[in-house]
Amino acid sequence: MHDWTSEGGRLPSLPQSLPTLSSILGLVNEAQGESLSNNNLNHSRQSAVTQRNNMDNSHKDRRAIRRTPPPNPSEIRALLAGAPTSVPARNLHDVVLIMATTGDRLGELRELKWSDVDVERRLFRVGQTAGVRFVPPGPKVLDALKERRRQLPDAEYILGSSPTNALRRVSMRLAPLSEVACGRRINLHSLRHFFFAQWIHLDGSISVLASIAGRTFLRYGFRSLLTQEQQIRIAATHQEQIERTIVS
Repeated sequence: MHDWTSEGGRLPSLPQSLPTLSSILGLVNEAQGESLSNNNLNHSRQSAVTQRNNMDNSHKDRRAIRRTPPPNPSEIRALLAGAPTSVPARNLHDVVLIMATTGDRLGELRELKWSDVDVERRLFRVGQTAGVRFVPPGPKVLDALKERRRQLPDAEYILGSSPTNALRRVSMRLAPLSEVACGRRINLHSLRHFFFAQWIHLDGSISVLASIAGRTFLRYGFRSLLTQEQQIRIAATHQEQIERTIVS
């Protein structure tokens, strides 16, 4: 063994404190913790990417639905034929019929009360106080309303005691029914688009359409010289024609 002291040398100085087993294990655990932290960070990033992709796909699905053409008369007939007409399941049938032949908005239909319906004059009153409109439903819609009134005599709203829940269930039932009956998914809003498309197909007046469907941006561009009663009579004629394309 080499004797450092015999050469007048000194023992090599040692560090003040040698790494103990516990400190070494601490370093190992710290390194593993950093690795786990990095893995968690990578996982979080991957989850965020996946969530963003799912949201993008969802937006793409909604955009695809909006880009699809409105239903045609045969598709509306198929929906009406496949929808039940007995309480309480008849909501689907009646919502399809009303929206496709009057162009009412979902929110307007949800808020529609029996006190807003004038059967004798054949009119709906829709919209808020500042923007009330009068919509003339066709005879088939009136027949459906009379049957609803008979089956639900105590309801305040057209769609029953809870119209919001009624429309939610209608929307859920419409999706699978349309896929089976029409070979594609049709949503409630597209029923309003069907009404617009049919009106244009009939060469209907744009100003009259604006007055009954609430398209204010059209109304600003197409001021009508007709009175409200004249517009309602014209609208009633067109809406009867639209009804005949989907209901025998």
